[in-house]
Amino acid sequence: MASIALWWAIPALGLVMAIGWAVWASRPKRPADVFESVESYRRFREAMEHDNVVGLHRTSSSPEDATQAQGRRRS
Repeated sequence: MASIALWWAIPALGLVMAIGWAVWASRPKRPADVFESVESYRRFREAMEHDNVVGLHRTSSSPEDATQAQGRRRS
């Protein structure tokens, strides 16, 4: 009889853990701090405006120049 109870305890424990995770995951999030979100946005903009990012080489400033550069590379 004890072995049956032990086998039923495993799915019951899994169910309790799943319910606990669902309650924890669906809890209301705390409101974002205004200073934190503005600072995060400022860092994001700085990163996007930074020219010497690895892998990005700005060779021209206009689309026409870029098209001509691609033509030179192919020939």
